[in-house]
Amino acid sequence: MTVDCERGSVLIGMADAHLAERFLAVLQKCMKPGSVFVAASLLDLFEQMKCGAWSVIAISDDLARNLPLTDILRRIPEVSPVILIAP
Repeated sequence: MTVDCERGSVLIGMADAHLAERFLAVLQKCMKPGSVFVAASLLDLFEQMKCGAWSVIAISDDLARNLPLTDILRRIPEVSPVILIAP
């Protein structure tokens, strides 16, 4: 996957493609075009975090798979608020 390094506002880390599409559709209604990005894997999420200036990062628990969420959250820079989406 090619990483788009344009500045964005919201980065969504979500493995469930259908759920990610639903989140994207809702967010795009209230945000300017091109300001919401979806990462479908942890690798994509970390690559996007390196090159974007995010207002918020939303992470779904399905992205973690078998890793403890605390391990993932420790790797996220302290510059962006994080929203954890979990059942």
